[in-house]
Amino acid sequence: MTPPVHHVALNRLDILAARFGETGQVSLTVYRERTTPETPVTAGLAALAVRSMLRGTTRYTASELAFAMESLGGGLGPNLGADLLSFGATVLSERVRAAAAVLAEVLHQPRFAPESIAIERALLIEDARSVADDMVRFPVQLALGVAFNDVGYGSPSLGSTESLASFTTDSVRQWHAEMLAGGRTTVVAVGDADPEQLAAAIVGAFEISGGRPGAGPSAVPPVAAASPERSEWIATGTAGGRASVRPSALVPGTRTESRDRKQSALAMLFPGPSRHDPERFAAETWGAIAAGLGGRLFESLRSKRSLAYTVIANSWQRRMAGGLLTYIATDPARLDEARAAMLEELAIFRREPPSPDELTCAVAMLAGRSEMSRQTAGGFAGEIADAWLLGGGLAELDDPAAPYRAVTADAVHAVTARSLDPALRAEGVLIATANE
Repeated sequence: MTPPVHHVALNRLDILAARFGETGQVSLTVYRERTTPETPVTAGLAALAVRSMLRGTTRYTASELAFAMESLGGGLGPNLGADLLSFGATVLSERVRAAAAVLAEVLHQPRFAPESIAIERALLIEDARSVADDMVRFPVQLALGVAFNDVGYGSPSLGSTESLASFTTDSVRQWHAEMLAGGRTTVVAVGDADPEQLAAAIVGAFEISGGRPGAGPSAVPPVAAASPERSEWIATGTAGGRASVRPSALVPGTRTESRDRKQSALAMLFPGPSRHDPERFAAETWGAIAAGLGGRLFESLRSKRSLAYTVIANSWQRRMAGGLLTYIATDPARLDEARAAMLEELAIFRREPPSPDELTCAVAMLAGRSEMSRQTAGGFAGEIADAWLLGGGLAELDDPAAPYRAVTADAVHAVTARSLDPALRAEGVLIATANE
């Protein structure tokens, strides 16, 4: 049974709270939606700003901030996704108000000391170099860059050495001011405490710490659908100044780079359902059929033909775009053969639906995974945030496995027949140059 979710709506603040477990702890996370696409010039600026926010506030130095959170029972951790940025911690239930006050201060009053920004910039440059040497992430990044013209989803989230080197304290401060200028803040609290008391504690903490969300709270019934504003935004793509959610078209093409490696890799991205598309469940089912140790691509390309070191296939879903993604790592001398074999296998998915056994196994795996993800307070909190911020509202929480169980072979075939057109693919290719 889905635990009820208590929603408090303030002027620019949503609080979603639920009781879960008996551990004496609460998972507490602050979210903001990303609405400004990054470009080659600004790539990595959001990552730099978010990491720098956790290096102190106007009241706390970096070490004092870390100690303050540890004394409340948890450590402060950031997360930067393609559509959302967040930071939070798991804390003792009786310390939620104090922890929320610290999170509100991190959001609204970061210190942004030049020396802290310099440290995080240097770390990010190293991380960006690591991605450029990664045999999986980099080909996928190349394919995304082609598909989205290096903007938004096509921009490297950690930035490049060139873009990161150009950022200053002023550019980080400006990003932070623009990030808070519009939109709403969402706080999700899930754990061993009364939901109404959790929400009240968070409201008070944000008011004290400078969040100043506005008028008094108004309760929304448990497990309610999305607010009228959010429903309009999903339907029209125009609410609250937020970016359109209509899926973006992928640009076909190929981008190739070389590395001193002993294997080559190829990522292909085809158009596919976005996070809001009801066909996304069929697309995920295709990914489960195609990928994995027993998946069709693994069996054909690795087990039978010995073409692949690694094979991946999945449904790549974001708020404003989606795709079907494949990846293969292979011997450099067999790269062209591997590409042809991959396209041959994908053509079979276009021609015919999956077998009953393939569908049954994939649906069972996906339904089970959706139920297993709700075994912890943090997992349920993430599910709440995904439904509220990226999905159709809290009604999605009622039975997360049901949409997978409703997928048919014809539904999977409809997605693959339309999406896996080789003329529509964006490719990222990493060519090995190392001598044996």
